[in-house]
Amino acid sequence: MRGLLHPYGPLMTTLGKIGDAVILNLLVLLFSLPVVTMGAAVTAGHYTALKMLRNEESIFSDFWKSFCANLKQATCIWLGFLLLVTALAYIAYMGGVVAIAAAAVIVFVILVSLWVFPVLSKFVDSTSHIIRNSMVLSLGYFFRTLGMLLSYFVLPPLILISMNLLPVILLFGLSVPMLISAMLYNPVFLQMEEKILEN
Repeated sequence: MRGLLHPYGPLMTTLGKIGDAVILNLLVLLFSLPVVTMGAAVTAGHYTALKMLRNEESIFSDFWKSFCANLKQATCIWLGFLLLVTALAYIAYMGGVVAIAAAAVIVFVILVSLWVFPVLSKFVDSTSHIIRNSMVLSLGYFFRTLGMLLSYFVLPPLILISMNLLPVILLFGLSVPMLISAMLYNPVFLQMEEKILEN
């Protein structure tokens, strides 16, 4: 028991990780409230989640550093995606053959968005290159992309069990999917980082 309660023991380490996940979730929610800044908040969330996975984190400073650094670029990408999806959703609502194509493009945009903010959080590049690389990654690592997508549906079904579990979603609904996603894209990012160092 003494070992478990040691500051670096398994119990305290686990509780610390859970606490960090809660803090990260609240930060993403808080900084997403203006809606316009949601892209920057998600980017900062992924930056911090990857740091947590690699045991390099300092939650508040990491989040704030990424949020400020990527605010302009992430906001442009986020608003661009939002306008595109809104327009496509309107076209899909109209019905017909075009609606099927519009729906397919919406799905593709969602898959690309799963990569674009993590890529932006980790690599410095132009917006066009960030989006293009995210398109390639979303298709080239399709099963990882699918896993990232499914991670966002891990906690919501808890509401079907009991509304009393809603606080769990509010405390972990974003940070847990981000951490799961980080586990999936981390090996890819490590390969990309190695290539950058070689060049």
